[in-house]
Amino acid sequence: MPIRAGLLCVLLLACQVCGAAPRHEEHRPPPLPALPTAEPGADFPKAVRVLMTGEVRIPCWLFPVCAGSVAQFRLGFPVFEIVYADGRNVLVDAPITDDYFRHGLRRLATPDIHLPQREAYPKAAARARALIFTHEHEDHLIGLNLLPESRVREKAWFSAEQLESSRFEWTRRLHPLRGKLNSFHFDEQGRHRVAPGVTLLRMPGHTPGSLAVHVKLQDGAEYLLIGDTSYSMALLDRHALNPWVVSRLFAHEDRHAMPALHAELRRVRRERNLVIVPSHDAAYIEGMVSPDGLLTAPK
Repeated sequence: MPIRAGLLCVLLLACQVCGAAPRHEEHRPPPLPALPTAEPGADFPKAVRVLMTGEVRIPCWLFPVCAGSVAQFRLGFPVFEIVYADGRNVLVDAPITDDYFRHGLRRLATPDIHLPQREAYPKAAARARALIFTHEHEDHLIGLNLLPESRVREKAWFSAEQLESSRFEWTRRLHPLRGKLNSFHFDEQGRHRVAPGVTLLRMPGHTPGSLAVHVKLQDGAEYLLIGDTSYSMALLDRHALNPWVVSRLFAHEDRHAMPALHAELRRVRRERNLVIVPSHDAAYIEGMVSPDGLLTAPK
């Protein structure tokens, strides 16, 4: 019995470190919806600005998603502001706040909250065409607490899958609006156009309501904001999944769907030469941000 228990521990550790996926073939996810092919015009966005509202540093031995020989993973909490020439925007996800770190195991973390970026969110939301969200977890929604209820009702949009998901985390601002929030449905191809140059792609796996945000700028540059479908680019590059312990015990990911989904992400990156952006990979995102806070190509 001790030998069997030891072997089980080794297997569990291997799953965590390697991101090994279960070998069930019967559950095949739908492919990633086809990316839009429209040529950019003057009504397309001109830039994507990053508001990195905070981060937490986690030892790589505890959260094995790191690239190279770095000792800590910088778990970031960005808001992406898709900026148009008329000054309006589409905002992707909401800021992190101190409240998020006051419950459960999160109390053990020491967050670095970036106040200027967080405080820029309400002003940016006032200019927004829409507020959209890569998925229904609290760390992507809790910043809505910074907005008045009227603004959330007017501008926040959720997919039907997100609102119907058992994983939807009703924050203090959202709970009173249950049943009153704006919702949309994907078309038969699994796409939903939010604004010129911004299309949402249904991408369940990390959560039932996970989606990717495809952005095409006026200059033709393309970005795919993938939320937490991969916690880091290093994982995606080395064909590994999110760590097993976090994936199964905390995020409750569909581990059967994720390998094919990751393969699709690598394929579209190769074929379309677009930039994939995982939400939580602060160091990778920092390497793409220009001095004025705009996304560029990876260095």
